[in-house]
Amino acid sequence: VKAHVQVQISAPPARVWGLLVDAAAWPNWYPDIESVEAPTSLSMGAHFTWKSGSTSIHSVVHLFEPQRRLSWTGTAFPARAVHVWELEPTTGGGTLVTVDESMEGPLLNWLYPSAKLADADADWLAALKRAAEQKP
Repeated sequence: VKAHVQVQISAPPARVWGLLVDAAAWPNWYPDIESVEAPTSLSMGAHFTWKSGSTSIHSVVHLFEPQRRLSWTGTAFPARAVHVWELEPTTGGGTLVTVDESMEGPLLNWLYPSAKLADADADWLAALKRAAEQKP
């Protein structure tokens, strides 16, 4: 199961990055995430657990390039996922955010097809856009 989605955000990469690495605050701006147990700020090798719907996901950060790339793996028995966020500055001070996610596990293609994953990632990006574009 794979998804690739993008959104243009009218906010600088530093603002977008700040929202992404403050995982404990994700439920404040993305209601599909019910709770997050995470360090104050994500960093390379950070372990965190979050809950979306009835699913608890145990994740580890594997790629951490400030204001450019953030990636983690996640497991929710018996599924495994890789989630990659890429931030690219755009003219005018905005940010193009790209999400690539892949998941594998028994019957996952049938239970949670790629189109459903892409929709979920697009919803998360829309929420990130709203949060980043709000006036501080």
